[in-house]
Amino acid sequence: MKELFREHFREYVASDLGFKFDSLNEVERSKYMARFYADKVIRCVNPGLIPTTDEELTACVVDGSDDCGVDFLSREGDTVLILQAKFSGHKKTSKKRLEDPESFDFFCSVLGRLSAGPKKFKMNQKLKEARAEIDWEHDSFLLHYITLAQPAENSFNQLSQGIYPVDEIPDLADRVALELLDEQGLNASLRDALSVREESSARAKVLFSRNEGQAGGPGPWNPTLTSHKTRR
Repeated sequence: MKELFREHFREYVASDLGFKFDSLNEVERSKYMARFYADKVIRCVNPGLIPTTDEELTACVVDGSDDCGVDFLSREGDTVLILQAKFSGHKKTSKKRLEDPESFDFFCSVLGRLSAGPKKFKMNQKLKEARAEIDWEHDSFLLHYITLAQPAENSFNQLSQGIYPVDEIPDLADRVALELLDEQGLNASLRDALSVREESSARAKVLFSRNEGQAGGPGPWNPTLTSHKTRR
């Protein structure tokens, strides 16, 4: 069965977040789409990058105005994950909204805004608190721009060039991985995440054999662990 990102996202909003999807505006859908991607995709393939509790996960969603192009920001260990999400309601490629060419371009300069801070750019309180945790000299950065709209053609050209440099941090680009995922890429990422989740749910069978008088043994029975994977 083909797993579709937008269908799982709608289910997530209703079942995990408790909202009626159709009652949300596009900005709200984009914010929750970033959370869904972090929770159900990134967590499966790299769980160390995502907070463990729902409360901490919610705190990573940078809602409200003055977000500087950040929908989600988390720092775990020495890695900073920054997401920007763009929701689009049209499923067919021919009807999808074509993104403004400046949208992804703006995201590519997000680290410059964050490093400059609130003295230069307007930032809401959540973003101020999140950026204050960043170690600009040592942290690595994962920047993921995800969209259900159709990216502008020049967005992929910009992707190959990477982020805009930050003069004050000359080695920053060497510590950044930039991703641009359209709907096809999101579908593939979700399928990979679901596959990892199935692999991790493998059942373990423990067989016991009698321990015939071994001195210092663990007891009258010795366990032998075997495992098998269950697939749907």
